[in-house]
Amino acid sequence: MATKLTAITSPARLVMSAAVALLLIGTGIWWISTDPLADDDATKIPRRVCDGRISGSDVKPLLPTHDGELKTETLFFDKLYDQGHCELSTENEKVLITVDSVPVYRYPRESTQRQGVPVTLGEAYGFLSDKHSLHLYVPCRVKAETQRVVVGVSSSLHRPDSESPPARARPAAGDDEVAVAAANIAREVTGDWLYCPRADKLPPGPAHIHWP
Repeated sequence: MATKLTAITSPARLVMSAAVALLLIGTGIWWISTDPLADDDATKIPRRVCDGRISGSDVKPLLPTHDGELKTETLFFDKLYDQGHCELSTENEKVLITVDSVPVYRYPRESTQRQGVPVTLGEAYGFLSDKHSLHLYVPCRVKAETQRVVVGVSSSLHRPDSESPPARARPAAGDDEVAVAAANIAREVTGDWLYCPRADKLPPGPAHIHWP
């Protein structure tokens, strides 16, 4: 015949268990309230930046997660000028985004890419400079056949510390993040802002850096 065993718990053990549970709960509350990386201390990136032209998610990987308040300065991010200059800065780092649409000048692919490490994104082309800023020339034949929208993206967070960079950039941490941001921003401004023909033909994914 099976025998049913009943656990006997003493009042003292119950009191001790309750005390331990309260201690753990109190420790958790203290840790959350004093955690230096708590969300309350995180640098907050708005949903849209640069006068609403660019998604905040595009620039978030280019900025530190905990570095004070985000400040933004914009200039000419207006359809009237077809250009823009936007600087986003925290206490110690900054991101610079430039957009320039000029139909007058020509931007030959080969000579343009010789300015740094060649970069491509479908029909768009450009270069990564010695300071690891990425410049993407996107065909935008609205006013002239030679018209290009030039998108520039740089991040001090992902810039090499060397004061004397080599004449040609070498692979560095953060290049992939800059390539992703530049491609996203190029797709966004040439489509939703400047309405470039074939803007929707730019392929998904990051700009491709052609390292030698």
